Amino acid sequence: NAEYMGGVHSRISRMSARCTYADHGQTLTPQRFYECYTCNFTLERGVGICRGCVKSCHANHRTHALGRINAYCDCGAGGCNLVRQCLAGPARQGGADSDEDEELDERLKNDYGDRRYWDQRYTEMGDEQFDWLGVSLAEVAPIIGAHLSASSRVLMVGCGDSVFSEHLYSQGVRHIVNIDISQVVIEKMRAKYQHCPEMQWITMDATQLIFPDHTFDVIIDKTMLDCMYCSKNPDSSALSLVQNCRRVLAPNGSYVCIAFSNPERVLGTFASAGFALRQPVATLWTSSHNHPSTCEHEFDEPHAHDGEDDDEMDEDEDGEQVSQDANDADVEESEESEEQKEQISFGVFVLGVRV
Repeated sequence: NAEYMGGVHSRISRMSARCTYADHGQTLTPQRFYECYTCNFTLERGVGICRGCVKSCHANHRTHALGRINAYCDCGAGGCNLVRQCLAGPARQGGADSDEDEELDERLKNDYGDRRYWDQRYTEMGDEQFDWLGVSLAEVAPIIGAHLSASSRVLMVGCGDSVFSEHLYSQGVRHIVNIDISQVVIEKMRAKYQHCPEMQWITMDATQLIFPDHTFDVIIDKTMLDCMYCSKNPDSSALSLVQNCRRVLAPNGSYVCIAFSNPERVLGTFASAGFALRQPVATLWTSSHNHPSTCEHEFDEPHAHDGEDDDEMDEDEDGEQVSQDANDADVEESEESEEQKEQISFGVFVLGVRV
């Protein structure tokens, strides 16, 4: 009957599916690419899945086609069942698939490394405020507080119109230089914060910094690296960013990177530029919308982090790793609401120059 034949065709489809990671590994290969909202493989996190895994590992999941792009399958990179089956058989030569090009997802049509895109976006927004990743200082202060003091010389790369610098300033961290590639947003922020004379606003490309060597004690990158991963030349742009930042960072300084891209990709980029983690990566959850929050963290004198107290890790019911507070404070667990299920994870990376 029709129901039986439908089941047969479904099983055959899964059996014939092939993960592109088995043939191409982490080589960026032209292929039809997808998001899986069920498993949090999303464009916002910089991860996705191939067509084969959509049919197999993620069958009956909530998926979305991104179009044909150069990518590698993050499901296969994680050692899924399909890639193990494919690796056990013969390799397949050629491209990932031979389908005709299809319409790209709107999010992939923008070059987030292009000044013209951001100038146009901020002009169209007018007085509206935009924050790509709605994370406040209050949420990350327990994690990064050990690396900041009132005397810290701070560089905020890709500042945009985020209120993050404002919150730092209100907590006594005054020596902040904010840079962005968009002159439109820099002029907007300079006018908005005239009452903060020690905070500077400069139009500058973060991949071509003109500051002298070792100028800053702390560099804060809140989704700037994510933007580079969404530019026309993602890997080279991302590497150029962190290499420039390494040059202007003081020898014992800290690079604080807040990003929702794949942690392995983030750490790979930093390792290529000579950075190493100063403390374990903290994984937090937030919505993608800006939400106001207050911070009562005091940034006094800096104190050394011995690197020996790893964050405690728990597993939630879906097997995701969730970091505890970096200062080992007791955090009450609350039941997951429907709103929380729509939240995305992001990582807080604190790095220093590798000796």
